Amino acid sequence: MRLSGNRGIKPADLRKIEQLVYENQEFLMEKYYEFHRR
Repeated sequence: MRLSGNRGIKPADLRKIEQLVYENQEFLMEKYYEFHRR
């Protein structure tokens, strides 16, 4: 996954978001494909 833009998010908050996405990447991808296969 890749960040496409940063609309004024503080760097510390952005790092936290990136960490959460990285830690939950498998779950997020599973739910993404589950949603788009409907």
